[in-house]
Amino acid sequence: MDFKKRNSRLNYSLASLLIIDDNYEDINNQIKEVESFLIQYKKQLTVIAMNKDIEYATIDFGVTSTTQYPNKAQSFYFPISLLTICAELKIGIELSTYSF
Repeated sequence: MDFKKRNSRLNYSLASLLIIDDNYEDINNQIKEVESFLIQYKKQLTVIAMNKDIEYATIDFGVTSTTQYPNKAQSFYFPISLLTICAELKIGIELSTYSF
C-alpha cells in the first residue's frame, strides 16, 4: 500500500479505517467489536506500524453524549487489552461525543 501524502492541504499523512458505522449508544459493544477486528486483522494491520509514511493512525469511537445538562461529567473506560493491541499497531484512540 502507498500511504504517501495525497492531499496538499494536510501537513501530515494518516491511515483511516471505518470499523463500525453505528452503535453510538453502546460504547462497550463498540470496544468489543473494534478489539475483535484488530485481533482478527492484526497481521494485515502491521503495515501501518511498519510504514514510515504514516504519521497518524487512530481509531475514533463515536458516542452519543449522555450529558444533557451543563457541568455534568461523562467518562469512558478502555480496557488494557485494547490499549495494548493499539500500541502494538501504533494506532491511537480518539473519542468523539455527539449530541443528537
